Parts: sequence; structure tokens; C-alpha cells
Amino acid sequence: MFNSLKKVLVSFFAFIFTGFFNPLDAHIEEKAKKVLIVYFSYTGNTEKIANKTVKALGSSCKVDIHRIETFNEYPEDRNELRDQAEREANDDKFRPELKSPNIDDIKSYDLIIIGTPTWWYKAPKAVLAFLEAQDLSAKKVCFFVTHAGDSGSCLDDMHKACKGANFGPEVKIYCTFPVNGEFDEKAVENWISELRKELI
Repeated sequence: MFNSLKKVLVSFFAFIFTGFFNPLDAHIEEKAKKVLIVYFSYTGNTEKIANKTVKALGSSCKVDIHRIETFNEYPEDRNELRDQAEREANDDKFRPELKSPNIDDIKSYDLIIIGTPTWWYKAPKAVLAFLEAQDLSAKKVCFFVTHAGDSGSCLDDMHKACKGANFGPEVKIYCTFPVNGEFDEKAVENWISELRKELI
């Protein structure tokens, strides 16, 4: 009877200290860096790279992802989208209304990654609207930009929208134009390697 009770108690405390509550695991969890990936995507190319980055960094960091969405959806017809994107690009004051314009705890992240396509050689106004709504002062911000031939001033546009931020590794990624097309995977992998160095 005594030996049986002893075995039960030993098993119980072993579970408590090694399974249910492991101080080492708690320490690792507490020290894990926090990464936020924010992206805007129309054809799905930028979204694919955002998800690839989540998978690449998620094994060693806490990674959250946020998609920039506008209240008024962009047209599915490519010609209509092209015309609308051109109008927006040429209107410096225009900013679309966003569904989730603010991230309340954005200051808690160690690294913030922003991904966007290039529209008419510029950063889409939806991305600028999001960036301008955040307080990114003193935060480490990294960009990735997708394009089908020329990224134009896209990176510069985003730099200007992130007042007071510290900029880390960034990359311009060539993508084929079709929906969910191919992209330069080597460029993405090299960029992700640079991101990992920022998180050491």
C-alpha cells in the first residue's frame, strides 16, 4: 500500500516539474523575440512571401501576421484595377479607409516586417495609410517589395511614412504577373537569413 502511494506521488511531482511546469521552457518562452509581419496583397504573390517568412521565422520567434484590408474592395477586373491604381498613385493626398488601421501593441514587437506589391512604381496608398497610422519611432522595421519589373519609389515611399523608425534588411522581389505566380525564391531566402541576424 505504501509503495503504491509512493509511486503515485513520485509520478505526480515528476509531471508537475517536468511536464506541466518546466522552468526552462518558461525561460525560453519569455526570451523569444516577437515579430510582426504586415502585408498588402492583391494577386497573392506578396501574401505567399509573407506566409513563407512566417514559417521560416516561426520556429525560433513568436510571429504574428496582419493583412492590410480596405473597406472598399479593389475591383477584380485587371483593367479597372489598373485605372484605379493609377488614379490613386497620382493623388498624393488620397488614403483609403482601412478595416484595421491600428495595432495597439505594435510597440511590443522586436521586429516589424512590412510587405507590399508595387503599384504604378509606388507604394500602394493602403500601405501608406497603415504606416502613417502607427507609431513606429525607434522600432526596427524591415520591408519586402514585390514587383513585375521595376519597384520604382516604393521603398522610398515607405521609408518616408515610417517617421523615426530604424530600418533593417529589405529586399525587392521579382514576381511573375499572374495570380499566385512565381517569385525569386533565392532573393527571399537570402533576405530571411539577414532577418535572422537581426533577431539574435
